[in-house]
Amino acid sequence: MSILDETSLVCAFSINVDGTAKSLSTDNLLNVEKAKSWQWIHLDRTANEISRWLNTAVNISPTAVSALIAEETRPGIKEFSDGHVINLRGINLNSDTPDEDMVAVRLWVTSKGIISLRKYKLMAIQTIRDKYTSKKGPKSIGAFVAELCNGLALRISNKLNDIEDNLDELEEKSIERPTAKERSELMNIRRKAIPLKRFLTPQRDALEELSRLEVNWLTSIDKEHIREAYHHLSRMIETLDAIRERATLLHEEMSNRSAEIANNNTYVLTIVAAIFLPLGFLTGLLGINVGGVPGTENPWSFMIVCILMVLIGIIEIIILKWLKWI
Repeated sequence: MSILDETSLVCAFSINVDGTAKSLSTDNLLNVEKAKSWQWIHLDRTANEISRWLNTAVNISPTAVSALIAEETRPGIKEFSDGHVINLRGINLNSDTPDEDMVAVRLWVTSKGIISLRKYKLMAIQTIRDKYTSKKGPKSIGAFVAELCNGLALRISNKLNDIEDNLDELEEKSIERPTAKERSELMNIRRKAIPLKRFLTPQRDALEELSRLEVNWLTSIDKEHIREAYHHLSRMIETLDAIRERATLLHEEMSNRSAEIANNNTYVLTIVAAIFLPLGFLTGLLGINVGGVPGTENPWSFMIVCILMVLIGIIEIIILKWLKWI
């Protein structure tokens, strides 16, 4: 049997029925010490030898291995003759990747244990790992899966609450004159909602299917906890739909307000241009450099022209008011 390279192993534990755990190294994986104990093996799916090890050492079918190491997956459950592949998504809180991305964790679950694979670190997995490092965590395979589902849902909920709070703050701001910063904040909110909407619905469906599985590693209590995560996700999807609708309405209101401001500015400029167009024509006509311009010898000509332009301006304003243009 091939031995897994240490760089491919994130962590591994042998778990007893009371929830106590013993850390495992690569040379004693898959060796169950006690009849009622089981193992959790957490792997880095980007390692080159993972596929070969899963095929040869664990005897997982090639189709299941392909589902476990696929680059792009959606939340869901696939049943095989010797186990189940469970794909789930969680909020990515790593600093080296965009925080709005949801990253995958893939599980191979049998009555003997769990093999999980990840590319990026997930805090829901880290929390369970910390519990086992402290010598006590989920007691059974089903309890592990249920705790993971609820942990993922909790962190998604926290992220959704942050998005909702940002939208609340943006709605409370005065949008009489929307700024580029406010429009950018709104676009950021809508952008963050896209991956959540993409993955939350299939993840909810996966949890519903998981809660109905008839397998020996899921107890009725485990299924009840998974249903709690399912209902939590259902509420989050409703909240997300409301956020998207509110963001769309706010975007339309900002766009309408910006268009109204632009129209008002154009209107003012048009009125000013309409008033000064005849005046500009008059001054341009009197300013031509040819002979015969009247009043060139009269010292009162400039004053007369100024008074005439003021009168013309007043007459134009009266006409515009009569036409109800202003």
